[in-house]
Amino acid sequence: MAEEGDAAKVYKFLTETGEEKKQSRDYTGKATAYYPNGDIYEGDFAQGIREGRGKYFYAVNGDKYEGEFR
Repeated sequence: MAEEGDAAKVYKFLTETGEEKKQSRDYTGKATAYYPNGDIYEGDFAQGIREGRGKYFYAVNGDKYEGEFR
């Protein structure tokens, strides 16, 4: 049986137009990725990879990185 809260522990990908996808593969543009561990990335993607300007929020300690991703 699944534990309460497990539904929130899935990968979620939202494009800048609000379209929800199951993966970032081949996506180019701005989007937000919600990771199963609670981390969040908001920013640029190139062919499904974090590349360009963005912000990465670490759920475990509340830290944030803002800058360039390559």
